[in-house]
Amino acid sequence: KQNRLFSFGSIVDYIMERAPCDIVILKDCGNKVFDKILVPLDGSKNGIFALQVATILARLHGSSILGFFVNFQDKECFDILPPIYQGHDGVDYTRVQARYINAKDVSGAIIKESKNHDLVIMGPRRVPLLYQLTKETVSQVVSRRITKPLIIVRASQGIRSWIRRLI
Repeated sequence: KQNRLFSFGSIVDYIMERAPCDIVILKDCGNKVFDKILVPLDGSKNGIFALQVATILARLHGSSILGFFVNFQDKECFDILPPIYQGHDGVDYTRVQARYINAKDVSGAIIKESKNHDLVIMGPRRVPLLYQLTKETVSQVVSRRITKPLIIVRASQGIRSWIRRLI
């Protein structure tokens, strides 16, 4: 297994870490219609933004959205989104279904599920720098191995987060 400091490329990684705004990166999307959109979710702010981007495309193409949870802790939810994802502007909940699975290999489970979908939209999880230097994140592995069109999104962390990075 090859560990790499830059998974998306040094310029894209730099922008993903430092941009004070929302980011959307497209991989192999082209001019296509997406009927089934897979959105892997982990409880983060990036997941909410991924659902908002998926909703924009779903409304445009009449698509369905699957919120996909691997090893999610909230056992009360079965086929609905957990409370953390409910009530956000810009998400069409009538188009969203949820699926929960347990798997040892999270990125492998996402890639396997992607075979049943036309597009994957996901956000990277914020991890400590030391982790980034020694291991690949789930979004890095998925972006490298997936054969389907992929959109990586990162929600703005707000001005306070941006100022903290400068100080």
